Amino acid sequence: MNSLPPLLLLLLLTSLPSIFAQQPPVEGDAPQPLLISLHAQAPPSSSLIVGSILTTSGISSSLPNLPTGYEARPVRTVYPFHYDGSDHDCPDLIIIEGYFQMITSYIHESRTWSRLNCPNNLKILFWSLDPDFPNPETVGMLDLDGVATNSKTLQVLYSEISVNNYYIPLAVDTSIFKPQKIEGHNNNIVFVGSAGGILGGSKKNLRDVLQITAEYVYNHNLKYPHNIITLEIYGSSWSSIPEFIPYYKGVAPIDSLSGIYSSAMAVLGYTMDTQREWGMVNNRVYEVLGVGVPFVSERFKVLEDTFGEYCTFYDLGENLTSSLSSAYDTIINLPPSSRLRIANEVHTLIELEHSYARRSMEFINFYTQLNEIHDTRNSRVSVALIIHDETMDSRISSLVKSLEKIYGVEIKKVEELKHLSKNVDYPWFTPYDVIIGVNSLEVRKLLEYFNWPKKWKTGKGLKQIRGLILDDSYGFFPSEEDGFAYRGWDMLYVSNTLSAEIIQERKIGNTHIIETYGSDYLDYVQSNIKQFEEWTKEINVLKGGEIKVEILDDSFVATILHHKGETKILEFSKEDAYKLYTLSCLSTSLSIPDSHIIPIIETCSNLTPETRILKNINNDERLMILMEERRGRDYRDYAEGISRGISEVMCLGVGDFEIEIGVEEDGGGLVIEFISDSFKVGRDGGWCLNIKTVRKGWENINCVWQDGLKLFLKFEELEGCGEVEVQVEVKGNVYANVIEKVEVGKFKVKGGGGGGGGERGEWWERREVETEVGGLVERWECEDYDEL
Repeated sequence: MNSLPPLLLLLLLTSLPSIFAQQPPVEGDAPQPLLISLHAQAPPSSSLIVGSILTTSGISSSLPNLPTGYEARPVRTVYPFHYDGSDHDCPDLIIIEGYFQMITSYIHESRTWSRLNCPNNLKILFWSLDPDFPNPETVGMLDLDGVATNSKTLQVLYSEISVNNYYIPLAVDTSIFKPQKIEGHNNNIVFVGSAGGILGGSKKNLRDVLQITAEYVYNHNLKYPHNIITLEIYGSSWSSIPEFIPYYKGVAPIDSLSGIYSSAMAVLGYTMDTQREWGMVNNRVYEVLGVGVPFVSERFKVLEDTFGEYCTFYDLGENLTSSLSSAYDTIINLPPSSRLRIANEVHTLIELEHSYARRSMEFINFYTQLNEIHDTRNSRVSVALIIHDETMDSRISSLVKSLEKIYGVEIKKVEELKHLSKNVDYPWFTPYDVIIGVNSLEVRKLLEYFNWPKKWKTGKGLKQIRGLILDDSYGFFPSEEDGFAYRGWDMLYVSNTLSAEIIQERKIGNTHIIETYGSDYLDYVQSNIKQFEEWTKEINVLKGGEIKVEILDDSFVATILHHKGETKILEFSKEDAYKLYTLSCLSTSLSIPDSHIIPIIETCSNLTPETRILKNINNDERLMILMEERRGRDYRDYAEGISRGISEVMCLGVGDFEIEIGVEEDGGGLVIEFISDSFKVGRDGGWCLNIKTVRKGWENINCVWQDGLKLFLKFEELEGCGEVEVQVEVKGNVYANVIEKVEVGKFKVKGGGGGGGGERGEWWERREVETEVGGLVERWECEDYDEL
């Protein structure tokens, strides 16, 4: 399509200058606060302490009370799969604390929301607090403006891979974690943390540290029976390690942490091994020192440099037993007056240097620094736009210009690619996140020739997305008999509702059909005012007739039958196509080859119904209906449609996928497992289990948002026997909308404690989430069980 925009549109856009004008700031206005949204790694939980929640809550609560020059306001804290309302928040800055599998989709959608709904220039930062999850190379591939990290070693690596970075350690909310009045010695050694460090191997010496502590407590109490001390362990999963069950006190709610620390004689610390190696100080250190309680920790350089005067250290290795025992002896013998002095000193240091208010100021400094850099996004989502050599016209140039505000775009021509090797180890398409072909026979043949695997992943951990623009169609598509395959694409772009309906009727599976269109009329009209004025005079003479158009190699020939009975023949060059399109809209009837229907409808749609005369195109009523429904749009709108297609694939399922549900009866329980080759739970979405009973109808039981987990339904509360009907809903990631429902079937079950016991092994070995549903099942007497 070699169309230019209709010049008549200028008459309808007299208000354009006021629409696009920027209002100057009013002198004396107070500075607008920086709007900051935060993303935590997981939602708050009553069953475990989420460090990411502590961190994001600390930053958020500090923002309203920052000193002059650091005006900021919290907007919202969100978590994976919990984004309601975020699309209209318009933050200036998003801080992502911790990695999660759908991070690329969230970043893409955040930039989309900002571009569509907000006037500001959004910056997105990642707070890198773990060297392995993910590694710096993976973080560097995300579409971020910068990375903050609490490791100076990691900061050097980010600089080496050209990622904007800033050193920002963790901190503490000093309004919560502060000294409390101490009367004498407390008698307990407290450890707060998950058993996952032992079970998963991320804290390889923790078991020894706790066993030595337990032995120290035992020996001390034998020696000093009138001065008993205890060991208390708080956190998740400790019931899975038998030797520590006697000391286990359950999961500590977040709001009880300060009290637990304050009541302790000492708090035992242990940093994750890799974090210690990379010089990272974790939340626990700041929290305990903020309260002013003696902190016992393994020795490592950064902690010694930062808080060496206020910690009591033990050494890992062959001297672990003696050094840890010595540390406890030191604390037990510490006079109350010394405890109080140290508590006040270290809290003052924390308030001055390590509060969340201080960290918030550092983030604002980083944001200000980034605003001085022309382009901070070094790893935009990359798009390869595949065109035939003859299709690089103003239409594609305008689309690319708009897309480049969102993505990193490269134009690839068929002629450059068709002779390349099909080497699958490193083919030409490897670097791109998205590949979109502009429809032509040559482009389709090329993309079919390079038939890359469906499971191909990009550096960002996504399945590579493949799309095709069918923008020269109004229901006039190449047929499958001609060798055109509609299946296998992640998205097909069409320019109108009619085309979308026709393709959907062909049952093309999980391919997303996106309706989008646009032209560059706004820019063109504004830059060609004088030409428009001259052409308007000519149009007024010719309008109102019937037109039949013939297309020659380099021109259009229009035979015009005027309403006065006169016939006139005009020839238009391809460069003057806009004149033909505009004249067609001001005629009563038009006959024109199908390939030029789109520019005609785009042109006419930009005119008001009062201005437009055209009532008939090729005697096809459907086309007139589409023209009435359509409104003028530019290439910014077109680019938005391209982006919308990428969003749908990222957030509503990646490519074709199948779901298999493996269900097995196990005593009084059912094990439900989700299996899929291409839909990755956590990255692409999750799955939820519904059960149906006679009394309750369908009811959601639980959702799984983490890869590799099963659901185990227990029926211990069921008295007798019953029947349960199971349904699984597959949901997308950012929007958590239902993609597919799978009816699993009906199952006979028995109640009274079958299943779920110790004979099944530990939950972390089985990777099963247990849910009790016996009370929801219709009960029968068990003598009828075999008849069900």
